[in-house]
Amino acid sequence: MNEAIRKIMKEQHENLKGKSLPDTGSGDIKCPFTGGLKLHGRTFTGIVVSKDTHRTVKVSWKTRHFVKKFERFTEKKTKVAAHNPDVISAKIGDRVIIAECRPISKTKKFVIIKNLGHSKDYMIKKESIEDDQKIVNHEKEEKAKKLAKEEKKVEEKAPVQEAKSDEDQEEVKEKEE
Repeated sequence: MNEAIRKIMKEQHENLKGKSLPDTGSGDIKCPFTGGLKLHGRTFTGIVVSKDTHRTVKVSWKTRHFVKKFERFTEKKTKVAAHNPDVISAKIGDRVIIAECRPISKTKKFVIIKNLGHSKDYMIKKESIEDDQKIVNHEKEEKAKKLAKEEKKVEEKAPVQEAKSDEDQEEVKEKEE
């Protein structure tokens, strides 16, 4: 275990000493604090973007990479599934530190070791995306209303259908004149 993980784990253990842990029934063996899960490898800091099923969250973070050919940076977004222990119980929008561990399931190979609190940037970005969607939906509604009005005008201006009998055709001609 590297020094960063050791330091965070020590802080978390000290914080949990005085607290009563949430009662989850059988206990969480996949928790690095209350169970026997050992941590190794890399650590990342990211934002919880979705909370899927039981004790699983998706954590996302951005990295910048320099492209020499174009002399510019590109942003790459990484999203991984992580185990969310009951001791931490992170919510959507929280900044968290995750650490690599043994494979917990098919997709989960990380576990949350510290919750850094709610991210203001995430909520602002989420609100701006929702506002953009509202604007797009409003524009679509306006276009639909314009098309409906144009269809009504076309129906009103549509030529009168030709009558089936000769008498009806004569009446239509008289009306047109």
